Amino acid sequence: MRIAEHRSGRLPLRLQTKLLLWLLPFVIVPLLGFGWSNYLNSRKEIRNAVGMELDAALNLLNIRFETLLQSGTTSLMQLQASSLVRRYTDESDESIRLYLLQTSVMDLLRTHLKTYKDFDEIYYARPGGEIEIQAKVSGLSLAGPEQLTPEVLSVLEKFSQVRIAHIGSVDNVPTLVLGLRLGYVSRSRDPASRIWTDSGYLIIHLNLTEMIRDLNRFASRFGYIALMDKEGESYYKYGSYSDDIESSWLEATQWLSQGFQLRAGVNADVVEAPLQKAFAETLLVTLAAAILAGIVLFLALRWLVVIPIRILTEATEVIGEGNLGVEVPYHSTDELGKLADSVRSMAKDLRSSKEDVEYMAYHDQLTGLPNRRMFREMLDQAILRAQRHDESLAMLFLDLDDFKRVNDVYGHAVGDELLRGYTHRLESCLRQTDKIARPILSRMGGDEFLILLESISGADGTGKVAERILQDLKQPLIVGGRKHHVTVSIGITLYPDDGYVPDELIRQADMAMYLAKAQGKGAYRFFSDSLNRRAVRRAELSDELRHAIDQDEFYLVYQPQVELATSRLIGVEALLRWESDALGAVPPAEFIPVAEESRLIEGIGAWVLQRVSEQAKAWRNKGLPNFTISINVSSLQLHSLQAVEKLKTAIQSAAKEDIQFELELTETALMSSPAEMSEILRGLHGCGARISLDDFGTGYSSLTYLRRLAINTLKIDSSFVSDIPQDQDAVAIVRAVVAMGQSLGLRVIAEGVEEPAQGRFLSRLGCDAAQGYLCGKPMSPDQITERFIQGNGLNGTCKQCRACQSVFDQYPGQFAKRP
Repeated sequence: MRIAEHRSGRLPLRLQTKLLLWLLPFVIVPLLGFGWSNYLNSRKEIRNAVGMELDAALNLLNIRFETLLQSGTTSLMQLQASSLVRRYTDESDESIRLYLLQTSVMDLLRTHLKTYKDFDEIYYARPGGEIEIQAKVSGLSLAGPEQLTPEVLSVLEKFSQVRIAHIGSVDNVPTLVLGLRLGYVSRSRDPASRIWTDSGYLIIHLNLTEMIRDLNRFASRFGYIALMDKEGESYYKYGSYSDDIESSWLEATQWLSQGFQLRAGVNADVVEAPLQKAFAETLLVTLAAAILAGIVLFLALRWLVVIPIRILTEATEVIGEGNLGVEVPYHSTDELGKLADSVRSMAKDLRSSKEDVEYMAYHDQLTGLPNRRMFREMLDQAILRAQRHDESLAMLFLDLDDFKRVNDVYGHAVGDELLRGYTHRLESCLRQTDKIARPILSRMGGDEFLILLESISGADGTGKVAERILQDLKQPLIVGGRKHHVTVSIGITLYPDDGYVPDELIRQADMAMYLAKAQGKGAYRFFSDSLNRRAVRRAELSDELRHAIDQDEFYLVYQPQVELATSRLIGVEALLRWESDALGAVPPAEFIPVAEESRLIEGIGAWVLQRVSEQAKAWRNKGLPNFTISINVSSLQLHSLQAVEKLKTAIQSAAKEDIQFELELTETALMSSPAEMSEILRGLHGCGARISLDDFGTGYSSLTYLRRLAINTLKIDSSFVSDIPQDQDAVAIVRAVVAMGQSLGLRVIAEGVEEPAQGRFLSRLGCDAAQGYLCGKPMSPDQITERFIQGNGLNGTCKQCRACQSVFDQYPGQFAKRP
């Protein structure tokens, strides 16, 4: 089927009927605009060039003027600093000054004249203006006055620094008169009574002949140039200069020292006259060329572009309607011919790749499984079928455990091969499972899979499928000649028991999967209302935690650590508390894990560190004796370079004020990456911090790493202390920990000490200190101050609570005994 026959007359081609109207604005106007733009640009460039040349010329003259002024200033300052000149000007005896010193001063002035070629004359005048010494350039007859002119004298007597006294002409020689007022201030203790005493004036005549010659040369090029004072009064004028300059003049001004200025200008009309003439000629040529070009383009475009575009437009419309067998009857070797070939090739490629595009849009490229999009559509259809037949659905969310380690250790190529292998196993497992109608396996991305089971018999049938999957995937998979053991965690949700909305069912299965991972991995868990409530609770905590610091909802309490032998306070542990405006009091065991999971623990840790530092300084100012302040540190803080640097800074700052910090970490945090933690702890220990291992005995308890790590204190977990002395197993563990701490030179602190019998037993074992309700509950800073300062005369020994008295007073001497 040919396009011309199939689509003839259907497309109203506006390009052909209105081409001439298009050419007028799109051809003629741009040409005119181009000409006008060139004129404006050329005019701007000429003005800029003239301005830059003016600025350059004035800069050169400014440099000449400043150089001349600097040489004169330097000479005057050197003469002023000369001991000979100072002695001469300060000598009050006229006979000594004229007959003994004048000749030497004259020689000094002549030396300066010979050194600087631009100096015509140097002379010294007395405070009244009488010229006493006068040195002139050899061969130059200057009939200088015997007295300074009132004009020069009025300028110099106002200032004590080098000033331009006059610019003028002496015997038709353009001269710059530079002067310096000499004198001294009388010595007096009272600043108000100090009086300036004139010693005379040093005057230099600087020859401006070269500079005036440059002014004349520049004026012949630029139109005019003038040397003026700051009020605009002209000293020298060259060229066609007028005080009333018209706006058409291009001017430039260069300010010189002490308020003088150079001004130059050129008439813009004279500069732009040739440009305006050229523009008028260019305008006429442009109009003629635009008209001719419009006619030629109109004819050429119609035959070379309009007709081919019409054919290609009709072809693309037919292809757009889905007719991929279209024939394009246009053949040429130009660009439009290539475009026609591309249209034909596009139709051919669309025919051959339509199925591939649809497949890629709905399938995972690595495994060939349905992707998230296709699974979502299939889930919608399955829910409709279940509603229609009153059946149940089960959704299994699978995640391979620790699969990231495979990619990190063996590479992504091995990881991809493993994913394909486990995909085949899952497909085989689902095919072999009985009584499952249309099981759907989908890859959600990464190492996550979804399985949809229709017509399933509730939780029992789903559990059997999950157990079968766990057993099949436990078998190792050989990839690259190596056996790989990877387990899977499965979360299960049921329709309609757990929900009706597809996205909600996927989310619930995901939550159940994370519960399976948290409870040991390699297992399956069903979604429950309690799991949902915990998830909602964690979300609420996460949201409120983000505002807790700003709303000042956190506060700190401190629990005493008391030495068993002396009942002396040796430290306190800072404990974080949260009183939320929205949620009320939230226990640390509930919000700390959420803070770590959401990475908010770093900001909270920084807040705790700042508040503890402030409180430590406050206690020191109140006279509390030295003791250690313990701070609980999360492993996430130690993995942040910024947080570690803040810790080091606070520790070093506290050490300068004789305040000791102890950082408490759990065994689990230390054993997560022992080598890295060892280096970090050594750095913190080097800054002056003590390191405490909290909850010792409940984690890995690796003695190898305990020996290598920079640990100062072991804290026996309260779970062991609560069962002593009646439980022999707990006694054995506590005894071993105390003995090990003593052999390693570590301080041992028992947590959760509540009964006097526990305190006596720990003391006899040699345990260093106790922490618990026996010694004191967590207290506010003011309570710590009242109990350990005001209660016993600043010695830090607790004599306030009855619990302490029952241990430390009713059993004197027993705590000092050692087995």
